[in-house]
Amino acid sequence: MEITEFFKKKEHRSGDKMCNIGFVTEAGRFRFRGVGIVIKDGKALMVHDEKRKYYYAIGGAVKIGETSSDAAIREVYEEVRKRR
Repeated sequence: MEITEFFKKKEHRSGDKMCNIGFVTEAGRFRFRGVGIVIKDGKALMVHDEKRKYYYAIGGAVKIGETSSDAAIREVYEEVRKRR
């Protein structure tokens, strides 16, 4: 399958430019994500999408040079911190 376009979302963190890992082909879009599932008292912490009416695990794009585990930890921290 031929890659027709790479996509990169540039973000500035501590002065560094970091790009997401992903690409777009004729068949669709791929974005490498790290996700974390937080379980407490037998309940899983999930994100609810109001527009599409479904739940999903907390996560987000893995940045170039970042492990998927590090991305999952970063994303869980970011999401939980936003909701306090």
